[in-house]
Amino acid sequence: MIDFVEELLLAWGAWRVDPAIEVGIPSPLGLTDEVAAGIGGHRCLSLVEQYAAADRRVLAVEQALRDIALELGLLGRQLDNLADVRYARRPALPLAEQQHRLGMTRDVYRARVDRLHVEVAARYPDLEGVITRLEANLPANKARQAWIEKARKAAERAERERQKRACQCVRCVAVRQQQIA
Repeated sequence: MIDFVEELLLAWGAWRVDPAIEVGIPSPLGLTDEVAAGIGGHRCLSLVEQYAAADRRVLAVEQALRDIALELGLLGRQLDNLADVRYARRPALPLAEQQHRLGMTRDVYRARVDRLHVEVAARYPDLEGVITRLEANLPANKARQAWIEKARKAAERAERERQKRACQCVRCVAVRQQQIA
């Protein structure tokens, strides 16, 4: 299981269950399409606004799942169905119920979840950028950055001390030369 893909799929599932956006474009066609002329509301005639308002991560996962279903044939459709059952249900189904609905044993289920994660990760745009941003927030990386900064400061202090000693040596040489002269 890939942790950041799990987070992406959880966000996608939450969006599928509750999109959190409402789009409607007032249209005269919406008025005539309802019960009677002049009575009614509006209908959304374009999905452009929905895509502009949706989270880009969710849209990238949605596109990755579409690509998986198209490119991998039967396995791709099974992975897409797995994603729907595992992530796009509220309340979330217990694992045993998920496995029963999908008709998979526990081992096959785990293997398919792993395969789903790998396939989504392979199709997710800017994967290296996402990994870099996620790794930047890890405690080990923060500790490493703090250590590097501490080493830099120590090196700068050592360089200043070396320069001070070098200046003192130059002064000592100048004083000796004056004494000799």
